[in-house]
Amino acid sequence: MESARIVTWRYNYLQRLNKLRSEGSQIVFLDETWYDTHDVVRKGWDDGTCNCILKSPSSRGKRIMVLHAGEERMGSQLSLFICKKHTRF
Repeated sequence: MESARIVTWRYNYLQRLNKLRSEGSQIVFLDETWYDTHDVVRKGWDDGTCNCILKSPSSRGKRIMVLHAGEERMGSQLSLFICKKHTRF
C-alpha cells in the first residue's frame, strides 16, 4: 500500500501535468545516471589458482554521466558527459 502522502503527491503532479498539456506547454522529461570507469564486479568464478584474484583499482576513475531528455512532440535526446574528477553529490 502507498502512503497517503505519495498518493496526494501523484494526484497533484498529474493534475498539474494535464493543466500544462491543455495550455500547450512544452514538457520535457529528464532522467540521469552515472557510472565510474573503474567500477569492478566484486564477485566472480575462480579456477582454484591465484591467477583469478581481482585487482581493484585504487581510484574510481572518471565518472561518466548519462542524461536522457524526452519531449512528446520532438522525440528524445541522449547526452553523455565524462567528468575528469570524481565528485560526491
